[in-house]
Amino acid sequence: MLYLDLSETTHMSFRLTFLLCILCLRANAGYTHYYTWHQAPEAVSLRECIGEMRLLVEARKTMLAGPEGDQAPLIESERLIFNGIGDDSHEPFVFPGTIVRTPPIPQLLPGFNFCKTVGKPYDEVVTACLMVARDHFPVSVLAIGSDGSWFGGDWRQGASLYSSVLRRPAKNPIEGQVVLGEPVPAPERGGVLPRTLTFAVLGVAALFYLAIKAWG
Repeated sequence: MLYLDLSETTHMSFRLTFLLCILCLRANAGYTHYYTWHQAPEAVSLRECIGEMRLLVEARKTMLAGPEGDQAPLIESERLIFNGIGDDSHEPFVFPGTIVRTPPIPQLLPGFNFCKTVGKPYDEVVTACLMVARDHFPVSVLAIGSDGSWFGGDWRQGASLYSSVLRRPAKNPIEGQVVLGEPVPAPERGGVLPRTLTFAVLGVAALFYLAIKAWG
């Protein structure tokens, strides 16, 4: 019988690996999209953007409500807010959201915004709206990130809604620096791994490393 004599350091490593797995599950439960303004949007571009987002909202009006999950979505010339309905609501999608946060919050970029949908039905409208946002604002102005993967199919429903309503091909909008640290690179060879998959890969790699150390 193989006996593994694990040191306290190894036990600690296993505990850290277990924590990584828990974080992975929590990240999946809190499925979120992120968008960060690096410059203020031009008024004309913002109005055009909201105009196209309005078309998406109207196409899914039976599944959308206002910020609190009731009443009607709020749509103005330069602002849009919607949520799911009742139990299918979570956090409202607010666009353009915060452009410059005053006072600033440490560790956050001034124009950081997010919408946690946890994958509820209205998520498809949120992702479709973010595709529209990319059409009107380049990465230098607006960065877009997500816990989901474009190439993994997490945005498939949003892409289908976008194409059917706006009559043009959907393109991956995920790129740019949404938080402090390294920016999300332009997608290539399958795109950027979603955060949940990154945690899983790190966890498996740590377990593999510990197994080699214990057997060696």
